[in-house]
Amino acid sequence: MNGSLWTTRRQRAASLALALATVGCSSALSPNVGPEAIPITRFGSGDRAFSSFSGFNAPTRLVVRDTTTWRTAWEQVNRPFIPQPPLPPIDFSREMVLLAGLGTQPSGGYELRIEGATRDTGGIDVQLRRIAPAAGCPVTASLTQPVDLVRMPFSDQPVRFSETTQVTSCDAR
Repeated sequence: MNGSLWTTRRQRAASLALALATVGCSSALSPNVGPEAIPITRFGSGDRAFSSFSGFNAPTRLVVRDTTTWRTAWEQVNRPFIPQPPLPPIDFSREMVLLAGLGTQPSGGYELRIEGATRDTGGIDVQLRRIAPAAGCPVTASLTQPVDLVRMPFSDQPVRFSETTQVTSCDAR
């Protein structure tokens, strides 16, 4: 009987060790959940970029977390327009603004859109889509400075911008 009691205790201890090891490993072996989508609200209408014209002549990526920076950025976004539209109110204790500008382009047909934002272990990744017309497409013959703006929940995490490029065929216009 001593032998079977010893075997039962050994089996229980082994079962407990296996259960603990499985629990400890299950979180390490479980698949990554992946980045968490962050809701964004566009300043423009629909899924179009905010404007084809702005005062941002150089490529710009900006995270706005305070009123002073917001006022300066808004004035530069609307530099070509007289009168300038009023500054939209932002509660910077709850929200922040993302701005992306393409810089001066040789014609119409260019756009830069903020497509979305996700949070991961490295911070916030903002996905941009650069859109360019295909060669030979009819476009407006004026310099443009495409810019896009969105608001999102406030975060003090680092923000990085990632960009994809899309060339739009003449048929898609």
